[in-house]
Amino acid sequence: LAFLRSESARGNAGPRSVRRYEEMWLPLAADAAGGGGEEAAMLVPPPDVHLVWLCHCFHHESYVAYCASRFGRLIDRPSILDAENEEHAADCCRDIWAARYPLEPFDLDSSEFDGNNSNGIENDSANSEIFMMVQTYAGLADHFASPFVSEGVYHVAARRRYTCFLDLIRKGVCTTREDTRLVPSLDILLMWLAHQSFPASYATDMTLMSIKDSVMKMVVSYGEVASEETVERTRILWEEAYDEPYDLSGSEVDAAAVGTAREAFHWQAAASEEDTNRLYKGLQPRFLMEV
Repeated sequence: LAFLRSESARGNAGPRSVRRYEEMWLPLAADAAGGGGEEAAMLVPPPDVHLVWLCHCFHHESYVAYCASRFGRLIDRPSILDAENEEHAADCCRDIWAARYPLEPFDLDSSEFDGNNSNGIENDSANSEIFMMVQTYAGLADHFASPFVSEGVYHVAARRRYTCFLDLIRKGVCTTREDTRLVPSLDILLMWLAHQSFPASYATDMTLMSIKDSVMKMVVSYGEVASEETVERTRILWEEAYDEPYDLSGSEVDAAAVGTAREAFHWQAAASEEDTNRLYKGLQPRFLMEV
């Protein structure tokens, strides 16, 4: 979410970024992968390319098929969860990029985004399907503007509910109609997208739970409009399975349902990653809205 909110990621991915992703980054990542290609290269691509990569991973089945057709194997994203390590990985990637593509800049400045205009995508050589994926997730970070989304306690609760949601899918494969769809709440959606952003781990986990071919069929994806009947059916199945309400504060199904309250409390500003209390972890704040 911090990356999606950053200035480097907002609105900077267009046809040129998609071409850089397909023609430059993925071949580089495939060549740099360790363990015979099974381990992700500890490199962080340019921000515009990174955004395209992330959005492509959110469409797991499409990403897996794409990698298999081009490279014969899955290209995984590295787990770099520390700011210093991430900066080091970006610097390493910048050096490798410069040596491999001396005529193509690593970071695109404002004067170099001309090729990223989306108006002429029909006549561009960039992959229009991948470009549309990027467009779909343009407003994703705004769905998680509440300040408590960055709190560890929220992640712990969301992880538990996400695990239950996956188990509900597994049960549904055996016990419900084939046309049953499930709508993830905001906290479950966040965990699902985070899980998908590491495609190798996600593929392994889905296979172990025996729901690899069922998730995309049963779950309503981000950006897809769900009917009220589908939402209500999800609530009923959840409450029957776990004897607890599906809708909780901070775990709503519809982000728009709490939009008015967020505007009244100015939560957008409170959720800023530039908040001093978030830069210095010893000063974790307590928000009035949590009480």
